[in-house]
Amino acid sequence: MRKLYTAVVALLALSLAALTPAHAEYPEKPIKIVVPFGAGGNTDGLARMFQKAIQDENLLGAPLVIVNVPGAGGSIGARRVKDSEADGYTLLL
Repeated sequence: MRKLYTAVVALLALSLAALTPAHAEYPEKPIKIVVPFGAGGNTDGLARMFQKAIQDENLLGAPLVIVNVPGAGGSIGARRVKDSEADGYTLLL
């Protein structure tokens, strides 16, 4: 019985050890912040303030890219974010 218990514990430990490196470091590439309004507006200014503060302090280790997508009251930019890959690299402000 003791050998069975030891084998089960060893198998469990090995299976858990295999799961730990399963995540990737974030971010691995630039993060895109979509501003659904034209450049120079309040939302664009806020996005650029965030960009400067985050990059000055090197909080993410990757560049933030501001993309202005104006039109249709913000729905074109929102649609672009919705249709982008769900990987956490495209954000809507």
